[in-house]
Amino acid sequence: MDVLLDDNMGVKVHDNEENLKMCSCSDCPTFKNSELSVGLFCAKGKATEKEEDILEAGCLCWDCIVFDKYNLDLEYYCVRGKSAEIPPQSYSY
Repeated sequence: MDVLLDDNMGVKVHDNEENLKMCSCSDCPTFKNSELSVGLFCAKGKATEKEEDILEAGCLCWDCIVFDKYNLDLEYYCVRGKSAEIPPQSYSY
């Protein structure tokens, strides 16, 4: 799989049905406790709910198949936004 990355952007996660099926967001404690309405935040971006209404109650990003597939290295994409818009931290290849 091609990982799209440049010096100023993070990894572009494809917003597609395959990734949505593998996504762990709907099982996440933060997702459940904040009653978030969508998932695949690493591809779609921040939750549409107000940031102050999102209760960080734990994050499953590190255990997500999509996270592993794209070699992501952050968490709480529901609050931070989509991976492609976050400068890379320590991506491994």
